[in-house]
Amino acid sequence: MNAPRKTGPGKDVTARRAYVFAGGKVQGRKEKAIAPGEEGFPEKYRIVFYTTMEKVTRQREGVPAQEAIRLQQQLGVSMTLFQSALGIPPATFKKKLRAKKAFTGSAGYAISDLEELLEIAEKLLPAEDRKTVDIRKWFGDWIQIPQPALAGHAPIEILDQPAGREMVKRVLGALASGAYL
Repeated sequence: MNAPRKTGPGKDVTARRAYVFAGGKVQGRKEKAIAPGEEGFPEKYRIVFYTTMEKVTRQREGVPAQEAIRLQQQLGVSMTLFQSALGIPPATFKKKLRAKKAFTGSAGYAISDLEELLEIAEKLLPAEDRKTVDIRKWFGDWIQIPQPALAGHAPIEILDQPAGREMVKRVLGALASGAYL
């Protein structure tokens, strides 16, 4: 079961999920678990949920480049695939990262929407399964698999457009409700 939502921008609300962290990789639940918020919990595995107003603020101010990198690492997809999926040219991505600037406009919206899709995927699992299933890895794999509900396209192929992200959101919603599209 998740802990109650904490207030404030970017606060971690996944307080009861636990992982074993060793050598830079999540090893699963074994002897010693490290929960989010505890010393030693890897930042790149933290899923952050934002309120609607926090999302509006992020879209106005942009998504920090480091958060985009963290999202790419969480999904376990290549940087090239990540940039292509979000419609961000590699040169633009590198420039923003070097300058430590935020992604604004369509690139920022795409990153923000992908975070929201990951949040929806997280809610697909019952609370007891969230401790053992790496939803980020599952979602990173799932978006690369062609889906009949998307006319045989893999979700990652249509994430670069707002309408495509909306279609993926509907497919995830259907998975949550058990509906067949």
